[in-house]
Amino acid sequence: MSGARLPDTGCGFRRIFPNRDLAYGTDALVTALARAADEIRRGAFSHRMFDGLNPPLGVGNLTGLPGHAREEDPYLGKRFSLSHTSGRAADFAYFILDRAGRAVIAHETAIGYRADGWNVSGWRRLYLDARRGAPPGACNRGLTFQGVTEWKCFVPGGTYRLDDERNWALVRALLTDPLIGVIDPRTKRVRPKDRGIRRILVSNGIRERLLNEARRKGEPERFVVLAAAILRQPGNAPPHDDHLHVDLNCAYEDIRRCGCRNEGVPERPFVGEILDSVSRRKGA
Repeated sequence: MSGARLPDTGCGFRRIFPNRDLAYGTDALVTALARAADEIRRGAFSHRMFDGLNPPLGVGNLTGLPGHAREEDPYLGKRFSLSHTSGRAADFAYFILDRAGRAVIAHETAIGYRADGWNVSGWRRLYLDARRGAPPGACNRGLTFQGVTEWKCFVPGGTYRLDDERNWALVRALLTDPLIGVIDPRTKRVRPKDRGIRRILVSNGIRERLLNEARRKGEPERFVVLAAAILRQPGNAPPHDDHLHVDLNCAYEDIRRCGCRNEGVPERPFVGEILDSVSRRKGA
């Protein structure tokens, strides 16, 4: 399997943890991620930041290089994402808004969000250049590691809410990507369940918000049903109310050459059927 390193910043994205060397993925994953981020950067949305721009996509852990030591997170005292070992997984911060309805940059993937879209109270982790001063708010300084300081800032419940419009735009961009999406760009037919994206992990409450936003945007109902099959809350892990996780299936050449195995692949509706109307959303 060939792979690529995701830069710390790019057109429409930024790595949340640049001091972690978990920035590698398959060529297809890294290309699709950058393409989705740029699409959102150029998009027209109801809410923007105070400067009128779109916030960058916050990218969390991908995978380390082959043989990468599964070291402990120096801040949290536990190992980094143990499921990120194959180059086919990526974490993303949810897009969020402040109470005034402005889009804000998500600095971490630690705050959970309820089904009503508002955050729960808790300690937000910020990772900032050690040369910078303290961030605003009730923040405690933590460890400094490789020039990056961790700040723990208390965030009351109801400070931020999910930006459903951008979060759905991210999911849609991934599902329709020509490399990893669920629809073959040449034939417009739904790919078999063991091709492209295997699953996107979100909490049940956020899943419903995403599907409702898809319908509000006028997505074809069959595409919404297809998205519903890919979006799921894990049964043997935290609910993913604090970040979105994407898993890809093994590429055919990796199965043939490397013995890569697709396991636990959810059923996918409409396999082999044409969903050409997805690219021509109602009202778009």
